Amino acid sequence: MGEEHSVCEFTPEGMRVARNYLNAIRMNGWMPLPSGLLDDHTYSLPIEPEVYVESRSFANRREVGQYLADRFEPLSGRSVADNAYLWSWLGVFYLEGTVQHKTNRLSEYAEHAYLLDPNRQGQLSSRHRLKLAYEIWIHHGETAWFMLNEPVSSLGHFTHRLASAIEIFRSEGIIELAHILYADKSTGRLRNNILGTERASVPPGSLPRFIDVLSQLSMTYDVYGMKAEQLLQLLPAEFDRFRPASPVI
Repeated sequence: MGEEHSVCEFTPEGMRVARNYLNAIRMNGWMPLPSGLLDDHTYSLPIEPEVYVESRSFANRREVGQYLADRFEPLSGRSVADNAYLWSWLGVFYLEGTVQHKTNRLSEYAEHAYLLDPNRQGQLSSRHRLKLAYEIWIHHGETAWFMLNEPVSSLGHFTHRLASAIEIFRSEGIIELAHILYADKSTGRLRNNILGTERASVPPGSLPRFIDVLSQLSMTYDVYGMKAEQLLQLLPAEFDRFRPASPVI
């Protein structure tokens, strides 16, 4: 574990400097943080009440979600999830601990993975590595183990598709249903043939079909407020190959 630092939120100038810093790393490779970016009041302002986080790395999203949920407990009642300046500060603070060091450069998507645009966070927040882990944990806990077990440095297609549809992602019943259909706890993995690609037809009962069918059902039913076992009864026959052999309790 590293030293503790009071949690801050970037100022608009801090956001600008942070964005330029990530772009520079993406183009030229790793370099030291700009002086004062994380604590100079020109760039960063402490949040109130004071919350502290440690400089550390995380093995997976579960560790991130549990850790930040615990640290943010004093902030209950405040709008933590929608504070783009706070999540952007955290993204830079934990940058080296959450980047997969296969190369010494960041991908072209690094800005969205570690910074949140205050004007577009509803569209892009599912790509932010720390915010995504935190929201999976606080909304779904261990029910979403199939997303929590993944490295915080990556964003697989399955998780991205579920998380980018806000109403689906926030629905406890739908995420539990996705767990029932697509996750195999005996292997700790997702089942085979559950994703379509742009080059192939979408397999029946796959995740893209799951999202499409739920959208269609939402015109008649309150699918976002229903329990998993109720939703399971509404799914068409194409999902039979993923249905559990025994009834859902």
